[in-house]
Order: sequence, then C-alpha cells, then structure tokens
Amino acid sequence: MRRRLLGDTHPDVALSLYLLSDALLKQGKFDEATRCTEPFLTPETSARPESVHLRRTRARIQARRSEFQAAAEDYWKILELEPGNHWHYLQSAPLYAELGDWNRYRILSARALEKFRGTADHTIAERMAKATLLEPDVLPDRETVDQWTATALRAGADHQYLPYIRLARGLFELRQGHWNAAADYVEKTLANTGPSVAGLRDIQAWMVLAMARHRLGQLEQARERGGLRGGRR
Repeated sequence: MRRRLLGDTHPDVALSLYLLSDALLKQGKFDEATRCTEPFLTPETSARPESVHLRRTRARIQARRSEFQAAAEDYWKILELEPGNHWHYLQSAPLYAELGDWNRYRILSARALEKFRGTADHTIAERMAKATLLEPDVLPDRETVDQWTATALRAGADHQYLPYIRLARGLFELRQGHWNAAADYVEKTLANTGPSVAGLRDIQAWMVLAMARHRLGQLEQARERGGLRGGRR
C-alpha cells in the first residue's frame, strides 16, 4: 500500500525495501532480495543518498555470488554517496584486494587515512587499520596505522572486540616485518573463547599466524596454522 501511494522513488519506500531485502539476504534468498533492490536502483534514483542501503545489500548479494567486480562498482558509488561512514571502507577494501585493483584500493586507503586519522573511537581505529593493511608488503602510513592500533588497544582487557583489536595489531606487526610480535598478538586472538562471527575472525587470525610462522622459518607450524589444525574452520 505504501509503495503504491508514495511511488518507488520515495525515501520511505527505499527504507522499507532495504529492510525487506536485508531480511531475505540473511535467509539466503538472494533472488528475492535482488528483486527488492531493483525498483529503487534506477538511473534516476541510484545517485540519491537514500539508495546507499539498497546498493549495499545488492553489493553483498553480488559478493556472495563471487560477482566481485559488480560488488566493487556498487561500493565505489556508496563511498561517493556516504564518505564519512567507516563501515563502507572496511567492507569494500577486501573487494579491491580480491580483484587486484590496487589503484582503487590505494585511493580508498588514502581517503580512510584522511578522514579517520586521529580518531579516538576504538572500533573505528581497529577497522580502519585492517582496511588499510591488505596490500602485501606495503605499509601506507606507519604512524597513523600505529596510532590506530594503539588507540584500539587502549579499549582495555574487557572490551568486547579485543580479539579483533589484537588481530589488527598482529597484521600491523606483520606488515612491518615483526614476525614474533605478529604471532604473539594473533595467538592471543585465537586463545579467546568468546563468540566469533561465523568463525571469520579466527580464519583471518590463522592466516596471519601462518604467514608469521613461515617468515620465522617455522614451516611445520606454518603448515599447521594454514591448515587450521584441530578441525577449526
């Protein structure tokens, strides 16, 4: 009824479609979720700020289907429409890394460094550190990333995201060539017994740990880490 009264281009309709498409996405109903995004993501409306949520849902669907280029294009537009939202940088950075689009990745990293340098928010600091540390053997701005991870670590031992924070610091140490320090931080992440979203955090930690052990010449341990010993997936 609301859609018939207001029309597909109304912001309230966009919000309703986003909530529906997001719910369908969480249920794995990709085709149905995609159909929800289509009415609003037209040439006329897709440049509007209210299209961000629907575009993000479409990008998530595309990424789930390994349509990484399409997802990357959607996220590039999202970053133009909402450049102050740190979450978009965290979500889009792996897409450009996966595609090997290091030009866009470097632009994204430079924008993140510009917008969030000096943040006192523990979570933003941790996330921006990880978003800008994905390019192999490149440390974009050592001082800022060091500050980000140090800010995040000041959240304290009881912070709910401490394992993620330690992972970010471990990745930072890895990029600096501090193999022992990198291993120490991610070992602490893996020692945490709290919840991990679908195990993704631990998978990332195992990979950083495997790289650190390999660099240390501990090849057997690196193989064990890379293979997720103990059935951890």
